[in-house]
Amino acid sequence: VTCPKSKDDVDEFMRTVLPWYNEKDSSSGKHVLKAADIIILDQNIDLNHEDGATTILGTDLAKELKDNHFKGLVVIRSANSSSSDFDQYMSTGVVDFCVGKSESHKDLASRIQNAYISKNMISH
Repeated sequence: VTCPKSKDDVDEFMRTVLPWYNEKDSSSGKHVLKAADIIILDQNIDLNHEDGATTILGTDLAKELKDNHFKGLVVIRSANSSSSDFDQYMSTGVVDFCVGKSESHKDLASRIQNAYISKNMISH
């Protein structure tokens, strides 16, 4: 999968990474996502267009995932990691937690594991 350049490329990425992206709910017509339990997104996803660069926000992509019935854990991992940045990401209501890019992989894995267990215990 290459770096997406357009909304169509993002849809293609979703279909590639999440094989059931094409499955739609019969009542709403929205995509039903079943192939992933955890999504980790950068907050600022830069797309290269012929007419210049465009940025898609991870929180916007997370909202699209949730609007399409994604029930898994959504993590924003960003270099913009001040408490006000994290408050802004969390205020969208579609992000489960945020981490800075400087956080160690060991700490990240531990936080993801704890959040995943917590989310699944609450939802059952």
